[in-house]
Amino acid sequence: MAQYNSFNLIDLYTKVFGIKGVRFAIPTESQSDEGSIEFATPSTQVKSKAKAYSLLGAPVYEVITCKIPVNGGFKDYTFPDWPLLDVSAAKNIVKTPLKGKDGTVKEYINIDDYQITIRGILINYNSDEYPEDLVNSLHQLFKVNQEMQVTTALLNLLDIHNIVITDLKLPEVEGYSNIQPYVISALSDEPVELKIQSVANSKKIMKGL
Repeated sequence: MAQYNSFNLIDLYTKVFGIKGVRFAIPTESQSDEGSIEFATPSTQVKSKAKAYSLLGAPVYEVITCKIPVNGGFKDYTFPDWPLLDVSAAKNIVKTPLKGKDGTVKEYINIDDYQITIRGILINYNSDEYPEDLVNSLHQLFKVNQEMQVTTALLNLLDIHNIVITDLKLPEVEGYSNIQPYVISALSDEPVELKIQSVANSKKIMKGL
């Protein structure tokens, strides 16, 4: 089916999220047999079929897929077009001041959860009506009350393979009836496997103490 509307994603991100200039290239649909990518420019009408190839920096245009648990199985949710991905991290540090000495002693240091922000735009390309189905699908993703597996180049490079969504925002944008911007906040998650000993084994351990 031919698309009713065509959008310049870079211009939309500039209007909605204040992204200035072309810091990160989004490929157009054209790609040579040798695998070279023709990168989009602000004047290029970008559609949502090509795989994303990002330049260095942050935020990064990414292809992001989450596995949603459904009826004992999983289904994939891929964020439409090329959402912007921001990642930040901090360390937990326990500091103890010492009398007569400047500074503190750092007793315990570990990496806190990575903070992840996904910014994107849901677009109804086929009409000027509100993208109700796309918003509903995103809302179903938000309603998942457990960690979910995520596949995307930047997060997986940082050894982040599971996330928990904490916030969803749906800001308004003037001048369009068929687009809905969104901002998702998430935290990295490391699954913890708990091994429960049997009562018999527990008794053996207690007896040997």
